[in-house]
Amino acid sequence: MSDLRNEQQDFSVVSLDLPVTILQGGSEWRQQLLGLSLVSVATNQPEGWDAQYNEPFTLLIDTGQEPALELFAYLQDVDKGRLSFAVEHVDRENIEPLQTLLRAHMADPAVLDEELRRLGQR
Repeated sequence: MSDLRNEQQDFSVVSLDLPVTILQGGSEWRQQLLGLSLVSVATNQPEGWDAQYNEPFTLLIDTGQEPALELFAYLQDVDKGRLSFAVEHVDRENIEPLQTLLRAHMADPAVLDEELRRLGQR
């Protein structure tokens, strides 16, 4: 897991305060997005958090556009009321909205192009 965390740190994280719905099986938690990158998502932790840590999650981020940005992820860390997820898959319909959202909130959007190149080489 430490290799994955180190790899995630190589990608720019933008701070965003957007609604996010965390789904797993029949459970649903409505939370707030704290940070987002091409490979990770951070949210606040729900009250009564009782998820299955080794099972995948679907994260629906409300960007104000329809449909919601949908990411597939695994929980990586729970710390001080914060959940950190590793993005496992972004489907074709969601990669462009993800890039647009990140680019709009990065100080230097050219950095995103370099990160996309590195991501394509993995």
